[in-house]
Amino acid sequence: MERMAQDVQVHLKTQVVQAGQVHNYKVDQVGQAVIMGDKIYVRYMESPEKQDNVKVIVKIASNNQITIKRKTQNQMTTNMMFDQVHDQAFDYMTDYGMIPLVSHTNNLQVLVAQAPISGQIKLDYSLHSGRQLVGNYKLQLLFS
Repeated sequence: MERMAQDVQVHLKTQVVQAGQVHNYKVDQVGQAVIMGDKIYVRYMESPEKQDNVKVIVKIASNNQITIKRKTQNQMTTNMMFDQVHDQAFDYMTDYGMIPLVSHTNNLQVLVAQAPISGQIKLDYSLHSGRQLVGNYKLQLLFS
């Protein structure tokens, strides 16, 4: 399998709406983009306030299915999956244990170029735990 990698500038904007409150987050980091087969991986370190550094890997599959893997310094790993067609179930790891969640993708736009590797992901989704809405999220990831 051929592999191509390059350093990229990662710009991430996330808006979270939970219980009527809006929170905006921004990450600007140098990361790496890797093409392996028909998938693109974007890796970077996230530095959220009041948390340890979090290693993030965003996988873009050829069918535009997105997987976001987050791994904290204390080795908790979460794989969040997003698909425009089907809701995706996954377990979200917290300091207090595992929470089963379901992601419902409202809008997903993926644009990528391979030489040089660059792209944009716009993802609007909601998370549910059982029948309860956890929150609504808007994510925009640019890498170049």
